[in-house]
Amino acid sequence: MTSQTNVLAETATNVREFPNTAETAPTLSSSAMLVELSISCWTGRKKDKKASQEITSANNADDGVANVHKKLLADCEELLAIQKFVGNVRNIHYASTLAWSDTGLRLLPTAKYFKYHQQLTELKTEFHRLESIFLTGYDWAVSQMQAKLGGLHDASDYPTVESLRRKFAFQLSYIPLPEAGDFRVDINNEAIT
Repeated sequence: MTSQTNVLAETATNVREFPNTAETAPTLSSSAMLVELSISCWTGRKKDKKASQEITSANNADDGVANVHKKLLADCEELLAIQKFVGNVRNIHYASTLAWSDTGLRLLPTAKYFKYHQQLTELKTEFHRLESIFLTGYDWAVSQMQAKLGGLHDASDYPTVESLRRKFAFQLSYIPLPEAGDFRVDINNEAIT
């Protein structure tokens, strides 16, 4: 019994000697930040309303039960390269961050910031390089599609290079975590006190 009493007395003494954890413990807002990645890429697909209606009529089907979507630049390696690249960038972003909200904001630990920022900056440069290659060959790719689409070809489906350029974007934003007022942060603050 005496040894148990000594251990309890020693533990009580050690607890009293601990500094106030509220003053020294890192907060969630000092250990992480929010990051938002927004990438847009032209899909090169378009619904053909006329062909969709013709298909349903030819098959005695009700309107709206079938749709025809055209691949405006089928087999365009440059567009496919951008689309695959965007998917890979999103996967890297998800693997490097944690879910925070349904709006696209994700939690990035400050310890990972420099590596993450460097990697995403390099990926952004590569995205714009691929975009430039695609836009340089865009008019040629469009001219090749008339024969491939046959009667489905419609020149008005294709945007100009200038308007197409606005359909590509790669934006990265960092936002500090709130100190209070968000239940996720407040839970952490309550745990410290």
